[in-house]
Amino acid sequence: MHTTSPLIFKLLCILSLLFVTSSAQFFWGLPNRGKGDRLKHAHENNEEDEGNEEDNVPGFGPGRFGFGPGFGFGKPKTGFDDNEENQGTPKKQDQEDKKPIMPDHWKRIFEDGIFKKKPHKVKNKKKEQKKESPKNKFEKPKLPPIQKGGEQGNGQNKQPKLPLPEPVKQGNGQNKQPNLPLPKPVPIPVPVQQGTAETNYQGKWELVSLNSGVSAMHMQLLPTNRLAMFDATSLGKSSIELPPDRCRLIPNTTNQFDCFAHAVEYDLQTNNVRTLKVLTNPWCSSGGLAQDGTLISTGGWEEGEKSIRHYQSCDTCDWKELLDTRLADNRWYATQAMLADGRFVLIGGRRAFNYEFLTPTGNPIPGRIDLPFLLETTDIHENNLYPFVHLAPDGNLFILANFKAILLDVRTNKIVRKYPDLPGGARNYPGSATAAILPINLNNGGTNVDIEVLVCGGGQPLAFGKAEKEGIFLPALDTCGKIQVLNPTSNWEMEKMPAARVMSDMLILPNGEILLLNGAKMGASGWQFADDPNLTPYLYTPSKPNGQRFKVLAPTQIPRMYHSSSAVLPEGKILVAGSNTNPGYQFHNVKFPTELRVEKFSPPYLDPALQNLAPKDVKLLNKVFSYGQIIPFSCNIGAPGVILQNDVMVTLYKPPFTTHGYSMDQRLLNLKITFFGPVLGLGNFQLQVQAPARPELAPPGYYLLFVNYRGVPSTGSWVQLH
Repeated sequence: MHTTSPLIFKLLCILSLLFVTSSAQFFWGLPNRGKGDRLKHAHENNEEDEGNEEDNVPGFGPGRFGFGPGFGFGKPKTGFDDNEENQGTPKKQDQEDKKPIMPDHWKRIFEDGIFKKKPHKVKNKKKEQKKESPKNKFEKPKLPPIQKGGEQGNGQNKQPKLPLPEPVKQGNGQNKQPNLPLPKPVPIPVPVQQGTAETNYQGKWELVSLNSGVSAMHMQLLPTNRLAMFDATSLGKSSIELPPDRCRLIPNTTNQFDCFAHAVEYDLQTNNVRTLKVLTNPWCSSGGLAQDGTLISTGGWEEGEKSIRHYQSCDTCDWKELLDTRLADNRWYATQAMLADGRFVLIGGRRAFNYEFLTPTGNPIPGRIDLPFLLETTDIHENNLYPFVHLAPDGNLFILANFKAILLDVRTNKIVRKYPDLPGGARNYPGSATAAILPINLNNGGTNVDIEVLVCGGGQPLAFGKAEKEGIFLPALDTCGKIQVLNPTSNWEMEKMPAARVMSDMLILPNGEILLLNGAKMGASGWQFADDPNLTPYLYTPSKPNGQRFKVLAPTQIPRMYHSSSAVLPEGKILVAGSNTNPGYQFHNVKFPTELRVEKFSPPYLDPALQNLAPKDVKLLNKVFSYGQIIPFSCNIGAPGVILQNDVMVTLYKPPFTTHGYSMDQRLLNLKITFFGPVLGLGNFQLQVQAPARPELAPPGYYLLFVNYRGVPSTGSWVQLH
């Protein structure tokens, strides 16, 4: 028999005897992890008790007979504090207060008897460490304590008191955290809106053509990036002839022909012109673009007073005149404007105190409606011609004639409001002030939108007669008036220009500023009825306070008097042409010869030092959109620093028909940006803007879309709104 058998036998006997005779004293003396201790543990760790009814049965709680912590099930009992915050701290109670209560006779057996530990050699340090702590495989990793604030439990289990900084109160002051020293924060620059880029650049003039062929009395930018320019057939020989087979039969004759051109199409890329054949006299006519981009020209003089002409731009296209249909009244010095539904309205003209309509395609609608207001505003010199007409956001028409203004509902043919008089003098032809709508802000989505009309310059009521009969040139007006159209209590806000102006043009620039150029400082419109040309453009900034809005720019060297015109181009420059204050083409022996030279003017935003701010590569996914539609596109803004949405503005510009100092149907809308964010590539951005919500804000047709960064515009992109 093996030598260890008696020893095993003795061991079994002792264990049996232990179980039978002393179980109560021995096993009940082991640390009890029943319900009572678990509740204490839960209290110390802010945990809820999840015990069951077995916890109340003696001898069946957790920790008994290997069914609880420390015996292979549940949480191991390691002799260390169970609280995670006190990992590694020995439990004094477990070591001292909770030692098993063992009878003396059993102590002698276990401590002095056969179970007495014998010294042995440590062969392997790692193995010895495992023997010393047989329950290590059940222990949690000893993590650094988590700071929860305050003292733990009932105060019996505490961490060693370490010197800590002064605690900081939080909330009700009960939870405290040590005020540990923090590293000094590094200030991070917060991007801020930079606003319009300031520049001392006063603009630049450049001569781009020596001969436009005809004097540009009328001008219209077309969606093909070409310009229609024309004057009058009654002014005699121009400087360019028609092809021999295209000569014009002079009206009311049978064998007299005019082989000189009186209209051209000007190519912006080449600065070349192509002659056009106009049949009826368009002298002092009106016009505008239809929805499809066709130029609709109406009225004129003599045989052209009731004429309607259409011009669709192409390489071989020419004027088409509706010879079989006529307007309802003579429209000489009349104004043409587009309504919200795409129709045109023709208002006024010499001795025409009424208005009539054209269809959206430019065909006449029979009938005319009397407007006594036009008769009331005329005077001895008819200072109410070419009335200023602007479509308001409610669908009504703001009309200013001479110095009086009304709001006309053309659906009911009733005047819904009369405005206060505009002080100063005569504002319409031949007094010839200039006017425009200030930029329309649609950042609120198009609700509660009003418009402001700005009127600048003009003449004294008797200026025309004094110049015509006495050769005396009265000083022109140097004041501007601005009024809100839909504000029921609005009145004219007056301000002064740097100098007087008459017969000037007013153009809305892509960034929302206003440019005034051309004209004279004395006299009135008419053949040689003005003097002292105003060579200096003015830049008007609507956002600045009254008294600070005007800036004087670089002057031109070419006088632009009566019958001059101008246009905003997609590149952001201004094309200037025309000026003929003579009753024919006269180049010699007159103070102001007929002008055929063409110039371009670069406004201050084209300062070479600012061109790194100009957005580039504007790419639209779609160039035809409807009202309220979201318009997605991308562009590149290579300016240094952080690009903020508030420094970006997207505008829609409706190119006008310009003649006699008034740009008909001109408007600029500041669109609401609904998305702005960078995309892959340095300086690349994706944008979404909302189209105008309704046609009362922007009549249907062609517009130029500009992206402006800090007041510097991109090249314009043609889009169509319908």
